[in-house]
Amino acid sequence: MLSAHMLAQTLGIIGAQGLLALGDAGNAALFIGASILVSISFAPILLSVQPTSWQSPDRAPAC
Repeated sequence: MLSAHMLAQTLGIIGAQGLLALGDAGNAALFIGASILVSISFAPILLSVQPTSWQSPDRAPAC
């Protein structure tokens, strides 16, 4: 699992370097594009979260 994480991180760094070749770093277009990519990268984490209850399922409610 760690190797997959390191591979994804390395490819992300290489991809970020490649983004600079696509346009001028003086305007906001590259930064907006990078922001969109980072926002999309959080989608799998946010979609996999399961709701939790406030009390433990093995405890009976207090009366």
